Amino acid sequence: AGFLWAVVEGVEALDDAPRLRFTEHLVGEVARLRACHADSILESDTAGDVLRFRFQDLEASARLALDLADSMWELGREIRASGAPATPGLRLEVHADRVRIERPVPGPRDSTEHASISAARVVPRTPVNQVYATETYAAIARARRFEGLAMRYVGVRRPAEGGSTTALYHLERDPGRPGGPLS
Repeated sequence: AGFLWAVVEGVEALDDAPRLRFTEHLVGEVARLRACHADSILESDTAGDVLRFRFQDLEASARLALDLADSMWELGREIRASGAPATPGLRLEVHADRVRIERPVPGPRDSTEHASISAARVVPRTPVNQVYATETYAAIARARRFEGLAMRYVGVRRPAEGGSTTALYHLERDPGRPGGPLS
């Protein structure tokens, strides 16, 4: 399964007007992008300042992550130009992992918990409004030859909350490859 995590960053330093603008834009963009990618999203939820998505395929998680990053980058530029003291945005990561549901329960199932643990440790270490991929995701994406996708190795990062180090790749659109942008 493909996973996407987005962690809100920098909003607490904003005054009321830019904070409201950011929040309205984020909520609207998430709703718009969810509708655009609805056929690929298996589940999504929020937990405080974190957005989590699970996809049936990895390429769909890259498309949504890149669309969200582009939108947030543009909004951050507008807010910065208005004189705000901070640039809000999202820390974004895509990951690939198997899904294990060991204890079925009635109603929606949270199958992202296992994969969330490792991603939650890495996301705080990534720059805002850029998409990063785990080593597992990058290996599968390369093997499947996703069109219009470029990944650059950025090094090994130590997770924020301890644990083993993780190799990360910067994920971006590659307009020079056949197929053009992912979205």
